[in-house]
Amino acid sequence: MRQMEENMVVRQFLDRVCKQVRTKQMHHEIREELLGHIEDRVELLMLEGHPEELAVQEAVKQMGDPGDIGKSLHMAHRPQLDWKLLLMLALFLIIGLVGMLSVYYADERYSVSLIERKLFYFGIGVLFLIGFYFLDYRKLHKYSAPVFFFIVILMAVSLAYGQLHDIGTAYINIGPIGVNITTFSLIPLLLALAGMKPASQWGRW
Repeated sequence: MRQMEENMVVRQFLDRVCKQVRTKQMHHEIREELLGHIEDRVELLMLEGHPEELAVQEAVKQMGDPGDIGKSLHMAHRPQLDWKLLLMLALFLIIGLVGMLSVYYADERYSVSLIERKLFYFGIGVLFLIGFYFLDYRKLHKYSAPVFFFIVILMAVSLAYGQLHDIGTAYINIGPIGVNITTFSLIPLLLALAGMKPASQWGRW
């Protein structure tokens, strides 16, 4: 903690500002930036002959209303939803569903159970999509190496023992659902690799 932040007046001001900003990840940066401005103003006021405590109080007063500052910073730092990307994704999903239903009604070989299964997977995919949108990937950084090696081992097990309808494949049955581990592994591998050190820094292990 910087010395200026230990001052009660400054700390209360920063707390009131950050209270308005819902994106908690930005609180540290916001506090550092505002502290820099306060310190600069305090230094100028002290050069003009003001005592340190009065200079701090005046500098905080000159910053303005903490509620208004916090609301402005919240508007600037709140997550922005990419509506164009969302609309494109929804369009692709609708096209896929329409195509699947068209094939089903055009060919009698496809059973109702196939449609139900595809819709089930579609629903799972949408839930995963929503979950990934709200996930803070930075929290996964410290788990990068364990996730990477776990997925690699899981892929090796699926290739060695995976089966689907008594045929050797990369599928592993999880209850009534057959999961293609190779395809499933792409996203966790990318997430893990993004947070891992280069191989040259791994050491012996």
